[in-house]
Amino acid sequence: MSEIWERINLFNPILSKAKAESKNEAIQSYLQQLWQMDNLILLIGSGFTRHINGPLMSDLSRIVLPPIILNCFNKYKADQMQDKWFILWDIDEKLSSVINGEENNLAKISALESHCDKINIEDKINKLQTIINALETFNEERQIYIEALEEIKKSIINEISKITPTLDDSNFDEFIRNLEPYRIFIKRMIKYRRPQQPRIKIFSTNYDKVLETACDLDGIICVNGFDGKNIRVLNPTVFDLELSLKATGQSSIYYSNLLHLYKLHGSIDWKKVQIDGIDEIIQDINVGEDVVIYPCHTKFADTLEMPYCEMFRRFSDAVSQPQSTILSIGYGFNDDHVNQMLISAYKNPSCQFIICEPNAQKEKPTSSEFFNSLLRMALTEYESVTSDPRITILGGEASKFPEILDILFPPIEIESPSDQIKKLVKQIIKFGEG
Repeated sequence: MSEIWERINLFNPILSKAKAESKNEAIQSYLQQLWQMDNLILLIGSGFTRHINGPLMSDLSRIVLPPIILNCFNKYKADQMQDKWFILWDIDEKLSSVINGEENNLAKISALESHCDKINIEDKINKLQTIINALETFNEERQIYIEALEEIKKSIINEISKITPTLDDSNFDEFIRNLEPYRIFIKRMIKYRRPQQPRIKIFSTNYDKVLETACDLDGIICVNGFDGKNIRVLNPTVFDLELSLKATGQSSIYYSNLLHLYKLHGSIDWKKVQIDGIDEIIQDINVGEDVVIYPCHTKFADTLEMPYCEMFRRFSDAVSQPQSTILSIGYGFNDDHVNQMLISAYKNPSCQFIICEPNAQKEKPTSSEFFNSLLRMALTEYESVTSDPRITILGGEASKFPEILDILFPPIEIESPSDQIKKLVKQIIKFGEG
């Protein structure tokens, strides 16, 4: 454990002042107090699933774009389109000669991968959408851009679908092994909570089904806003229902193995279909139109529509509750619509923030101005001006998941009342025998 702490960069204007010999113990005690605040809120992004090959935006650029760029080029080789197509993708003369050369497609794809690794896929989706809107309807050139955009969206969903293979997939056993830290993480989170406390609420910007699968394997009920059996239809009121156990002749008992999952940007298994002439959102991977917010400049506008507006409304409601802790893992603070909710949370005086950000460095800002402002508030030297002890940032390689797991929720045994009684009975028996 101490080796992990040595690789953690801690930013908090008060905790950072603790003496070296007592700092680890002080921080651990502080975190345990936060997990038992009335409301525990987890915000996760693409970095959370990196351990099981979940793609970051840069990965999607490198994987998704090269074949699409090359396929469209081969399909529409007209001279008037070449220059426009290459300009769109920032392809220089050297790379252009490779694409136009005698090399096979694999060599061309390889060259494009290195190039696309530096491309921001969100910017390109924005440009494609702008071009499509600007060109006339039924324009042949417009159709090329429409096809490219649709192919990008389809490929993004396909790539993220690969994270959680099906039971008949040859990679399923390996996936289950790699999923173990996520299963431990969820179980420890639940175990650290006191009986009768409000449910843990997880807000995710990811499309994947990692958390749902982890819960399924351990019998943890993951309430995600859908109900039904054969046809699971979006019904957000299920978040307001409560579950309890009741044995014959006894009063109801709080059921602890349950959490709430809100997917802010949709999911790979959310589809829009018509049922009885009404548009409904269902859980199905085989039919209907994808219901996800793709990485583009219209993300904020998209959140104003169902089902995203309902997820964000509940996010806003959760962070406004008194005595709340927000734990962020793998979120890059680059989505303005999510950051706006965090600003609201900051205005809640009893809200505490724990942020795991590997790139957090005192002298080197990240690409997110929003995160940089949080970092300044967590630095000791700004205590007299803008620092805020409610913000704790854990940086460095050890702040990545799953390395950060034992820092946040160490593997200590938290005994249930029944375990404590069994232990007491054993002590009494042993005392009697003595």
